[in-house]
Amino acid sequence: MRWSNAGCGPQEPGVYGCIGTGRQVPVARLLAGTDIAALDDGLGRRAGMLLTRSGLADAIDAAVVCQAADGDDILTSDPGDLRALAQAAGVHVELIPV
Repeated sequence: MRWSNAGCGPQEPGVYGCIGTGRQVPVARLLAGTDIAALDDGLGRRAGMLLTRSGLADAIDAAVVCQAADGDDILTSDPGDLRALAQAAGVHVELIPV
């Protein structure tokens, strides 16, 4: 993610669905300042192709990685899968466990 005065970069709406209660509440507060990018046909297809290349199955993780650029930070509770997706996508990101 790129951080700016306006908040952080675009996120797929499914990310919000993955944030429940308990220990992820601070993450929900952080995401309050994000822009939302729709999981449209194009992003869905790119995520699907990335899942095929990586052998993984989480479409939300794949959509997040598809939106990442080299040098972005991604906050995640699943750095293993996101690392594999980022490698398959050829993007160099910093994974920050939450």
